[in-house]
Amino acid sequence: MRKKDFCIGCGACKFACPQKCVKLQEDVLGRYEMVIAKEQCLECGICEKVCPIYENILIPKQAQYNTITGNYLNCYKGYDDRYRKTSASGGLLTSFLYGLLKGDIVDTVVCLKENSDSTQFYKYSFVSEPSRLIQNSKSAYYPVEMSEMIEYILNSERFRLTV
Repeated sequence: MRKKDFCIGCGACKFACPQKCVKLQEDVLGRYEMVIAKEQCLECGICEKVCPIYENILIPKQAQYNTITGNYLNCYKGYDDRYRKTSASGGLLTSFLYGLLKGDIVDTVVCLKENSDSTQFYKYSFVSEPSRLIQNSKSAYYPVEMSEMIEYILNSERFRLTV
């Protein structure tokens, strides 16, 4: 297996790989590493095409650079006082998702919740009630691989689009 030295752990590459030869493994610091089974790999490049950070695809040339954070376009801040102390996003995402659920704009959101399993601090869950969203808003910036959640959503009758 070969390793890629960049990975945010989103799982898009694992999900998109037609050979299912991509694995995401945690290193000693809890960061994800993309590991490819070379003997199975077709070298099709799909994993690289779907990756949001491969060769800075999303960072235009006019980006600014900081030695600590890397490339960036601009820096903004914001928060919602109702959820600021219990949300990693300053409450912005919690506030936005709460409004979508409360206004019946969406019926379900995917969010992280604490996990009792000792191998992983957080896991993805489906939330349909605004109050449950608030209960789950105590997450932190912790890498959680999501290819299984994507697979579940795409294969579930519950999430079929109706037009």
